[in-house]
Amino acid sequence: MIILDRTFIDPQAIARTFTVEYRPDLLGGVNVIHGKGYAIDEAGWQDEFYREEAPDRKGNGNPAGPYFVWDNRAPCEIRIWLRTRNR
Repeated sequence: MIILDRTFIDPQAIARTFTVEYRPDLLGGVNVIHGKGYAIDEAGWQDEFYREEAPDRKGNGNPAGPYFVWDNRAPCEIRIWLRTRNR
């Protein structure tokens, strides 16, 4: 499960790698954005509150849809603004 509060994108990659796909079969037809994002990988913490190493990140590729179709299928998280991290 991806926790959206721990997800971020590379702003330099948006113009190069993000794409828009029209999905006529989804909720009467909506545009969906595809692109690579990253999530903080919590593996290795072993219930520690602090640690000296920076957390690892793992790639994810979940599609993003428009706000007006949120929660039309099943309850889920929503994120309006995404964190960014420059490389």
